[in-house]
Amino acid sequence: MHLQSRYKHYPFSARRVNSVIDMALNNRNTYGSVLLHEGEPVGFMLMILDYLLASEVRIASEVCLYVQPAHRSYKAFAALMHEAEEWCRDQDARILGVGTNGPIDEYVAGRMGKLYRHRGFSNAGGIYHKELV
Repeated sequence: MHLQSRYKHYPFSARRVNSVIDMALNNRNTYGSVLLHEGEPVGFMLMILDYLLASEVRIASEVCLYVQPAHRSYKAFAALMHEAEEWCRDQDARILGVGTNGPIDEYVAGRMGKLYRHRGFSNAGGIYHKELV
């Protein structure tokens, strides 16, 4: 996953990954789901629950969504998203925010954008990054 992201030039930290997994397992405001294929993990999704800045409305945000390339399909995506959406509803979240850190043409206009739109998501703007080196 790290090697496929826009951040692949940064060093990988297994310690950081483990701390995020630990957080997901031990915080009631986080959600994690693992996608299995023949009993083996091939993908996962991590979400965090919060409130809008100036409102009591709850919002859930995707922290990470990953499926191994050989297992990427609408069925895999839908399975992860369906469970996540159910968790959001159970937590009274009114908004579910998702995103991608990949190339805009491949992800927003391409396959991921189509998958999100097919599930009822709409583009809510953009995220801008600046390297502070």
